[in-house]
Amino acid sequence: MTLRNPLPRRPWGHKLEFIRNMLSLYEHLPFILIGDSGKHDPEVYAQLVQEHPGRVVAIYIRNVSRAPTGREAIEALAVEVADAGSSLLLAADSLAMARHAAEHGLISPGALAEVVEERGEQGDVSDPTPTRGIEQRTAWQIRQAVELGELDEALDQGGAGAGPQNVAVEPGGRTR
Repeated sequence: MTLRNPLPRRPWGHKLEFIRNMLSLYEHLPFILIGDSGKHDPEVYAQLVQEHPGRVVAIYIRNVSRAPTGREAIEALAVEVADAGSSLLLAADSLAMARHAAEHGLISPGALAEVVEERGEQGDVSDPTPTRGIEQRTAWQIRQAVELGELDEALDQGGAGAGPQNVAVEPGGRTR
């Protein structure tokens, strides 16, 4: 990206290279990656987590697609995240992401309140869509759960007519 060309020409390669450069530039800082399931974000983020273990503390994916190909990318990302000891949240909306980030000390409670206020909600920070999870397990157990379809089941628990679900993948033994 440049001042003359601020928009990427090739989303896949550009996003991957851009984040790699950010990780290199800020080599001592942890990262949170935010994207959506409708693009190449899960594939890009899986590659980055594999290349930079321990640098990405959380990945938030807006769960916008129920396509089978998207599910495969999400499953691969869940396995990479578990192997790296990071968190993954497939979220219905930004409030779910903000709540998760506040619960894990990644943002302040005040920042969560700002998200709530920005959404136009009054005082209540409860999430109308509950978060289901594959949590407090070893990376191997999470890999097994994904292979056995537990992630798919959690994503589908709302039924065909329901909107996207919130699903967390968090290995056990993490401290924050």
